[in-house]
Amino acid sequence: MRRLLLSVLALIALALCYVPRAKALPDGTIIQDGWLVRADMPTARSDFIPVVVNNQLYVAGGCTSPQLINGTCFTITNVLEQYDFASNKWATMAPMPRDRTRYAATAYQDLIFILGGRDINDKTVQEVDVYSITNNSWSTYFQADGLMTFSDPLAFTIGSKIYVTGGYDDQYHTRSATFVLDMANNNNNFKFLQGVVPDRHFAFGDIGGAVVNGKAYLYGGWNQTDFCNPQNAMESYDPTTNTWTVLSPSIFGRGDMGITAIGNQIYVAGGETKAQPCTLPYGADSYSIPVGQVSIYDTITDTWTVWSSIAFPRFRFGAAAYGTILYDIGGMGPYQNYSYGAAFPVLSDLLAKNTTTPPGRGDSSRLTHHSIISIGLIAASAMLLAFTF
Repeated sequence: MRRLLLSVLALIALALCYVPRAKALPDGTIIQDGWLVRADMPTARSDFIPVVVNNQLYVAGGCTSPQLINGTCFTITNVLEQYDFASNKWATMAPMPRDRTRYAATAYQDLIFILGGRDINDKTVQEVDVYSITNNSWSTYFQADGLMTFSDPLAFTIGSKIYVTGGYDDQYHTRSATFVLDMANNNNNFKFLQGVVPDRHFAFGDIGGAVVNGKAYLYGGWNQTDFCNPQNAMESYDPTTNTWTVLSPSIFGRGDMGITAIGNQIYVAGGETKAQPCTLPYGADSYSIPVGQVSIYDTITDTWTVWSSIAFPRFRFGAAAYGTILYDIGGMGPYQNYSYGAAFPVLSDLLAKNTTTPPGRGDSSRLTHHSIISIGLIAASAMLLAFTF
């Protein structure tokens, strides 16, 4: 009787916590807190990294199916799509040489580098795939020393150098090492070197990052000893001194967020946290909760501000900037029940908001409301699952 009652209460909570999907709204619709619905991405996906080059947004690979609460993805893709900010139109470009998800990506001139990641069998991918925007074609390079065997790292470009850091090895052990490729002295072999840059202070995967005024800023993520509580650390790398500096942490942590820089500020949108209680280290008894807000880190003052709600809470998605406009792309929302069990839906929506809106614009009650919706949805579903079995 107790189980039945709890199950009924959980179902009621699920109904109250239902959040409409943005993709049901037409292009041009203005929704809560000033977010604008733009053209849907043709391929719904999560676990990808968007790259902006010459006012064009490029999105490659990723997971194209809902994901089970343990992170299982049923289908991944090699599809590359380009979005033109000015015309609000998508185009399909030459596909990647292989399906890949949970990778790092960065650009150097007209080249986009796809680094690390995992295949459909959850094995790390060693090949470095490089896309030429000019030629709409791909080249592949293989680093035999195994340095590029990781998933969920972060890549960034400063000057002629490409850096890749953090992430997980095959067994999901987190890493602090940083690898460097100098395109000015590359000689066309595309080989990354270890030991040029000192290790980070933190060993995290699923980190986010952005480059501002010639420095890289790395934030959040997960550590192998605690997949229950995402990290809130901010760290910067200065290539002129070849040093890492620990900066002010955010109020709460998150992993798998969308992150991008606009001016001197870094916008951290959405992301992943975990329902509590959660048993260390892997949190197998817990569930991911999409974060429902956008925070700003100011690189000049080393301070954090809560700026806005995110129109629809999500994680494992991409964020990008065009002028003063912040874009959130795809990812996964709060989980739903499918015929095969509970899973996180994969999204295709593209949402935009002008960052000239002052922090705190729109009502904070909406921010709190959507955060509660996200948490309530997961908690109610968890209750239902726990007392059904």
